[in-house]
Amino acid sequence: MVNILYPDHINELTNYVQSIDSNVNEFSGSLDIEDGNLITQNITILHSRSIAEDVTISDQDDSNLFTGILNVDNGKIIESVDIQGNH
Repeated sequence: MVNILYPDHINELTNYVQSIDSNVNEFSGSLDIEDGNLITQNITILHSRSIAEDVTISDQDDSNLFTGILNVDNGKIIESVDIQGNH
């Protein structure tokens, strides 16, 4: 996860995924999730060097849609959850 807006900063994202100098920072902090949907604004989720869309987050144990806070450290989610989406 990175904290940069899309599409306003597409050049920065392009540089980031190509390992070129950019102003993109990997996100650290907490994310609000409600019924599997990201409530926190101004976050772009990347997967395999592509922007992830229609992301849903589920509990890893029972596959129910996740509601709560996810903690992220340098772009890595601390809690055990399943993330699905399109890219």
